Amino acid sequence: MDSSTSRIFPRRLSLSELVTLPSNWQVSFTLLVSHRNSSSSSRRRLTKSVFTGAETHLMIRHEKILKAFDPLLQDTLQEHMVKTGIHIHQNTNVKKVTTEVENPDIHKPFRKIVHTDKGEEIEADIVLWAIGRHSLTDDLGIDKVGVDLAKNGDVVVDEYQKTNVDNIFAIGDVQGKELLTPVAIAAGRRLSNRIYGGVKGDKLDYNNVPTVVFS
Repeated sequence: MDSSTSRIFPRRLSLSELVTLPSNWQVSFTLLVSHRNSSSSSRRRLTKSVFTGAETHLMIRHEKILKAFDPLLQDTLQEHMVKTGIHIHQNTNVKKVTTEVENPDIHKPFRKIVHTDKGEEIEADIVLWAIGRHSLTDDLGIDKVGVDLAKNGDVVVDEYQKTNVDNIFAIGDVQGKELLTPVAIAAGRRLSNRIYGGVKGDKLDYNNVPTVVFS
């Protein structure tokens, strides 16, 4: 891809938009970093990525990817990724990311250096972080009404999505159980059935909730 066709999208693209992109555009979904070999032994030049065969590196903090999933899924996908040419750096932590570019335009790719705890310095145009998330409850002020929060910021609820304060409920990711959109929708429906529909005792069963992973 030349610089004239390089773009960073500030929003998610729909499937219809993706399939109508010009054929010479590259679209990256889940890549961390990718690079081409260079003459430098201490640094490797990384380029934007990827459905075009660029060498790709994925850094993980543990032995396997998808640590929350079954070992069969972990092993099968990790083995497949390695066979397709993706270099997986196991037990690797990123210490810092630096740049020598002054006043970079953060909306466009610019050169960065990724420093790992193994002494590697990897030069990259784009770095994609996947470092988890937590509930943004700090600024809601719910502590002023006495709602209990877990140490990680999740709202503590019972099996009926109810907090410790009467008439205050929490559904979805903010209550820390099964962070999936369909689960939040299902919990919300049962809550509304119980409060407004006269369905006594209606609640979501969080046992054996199916899930998927996109790779």
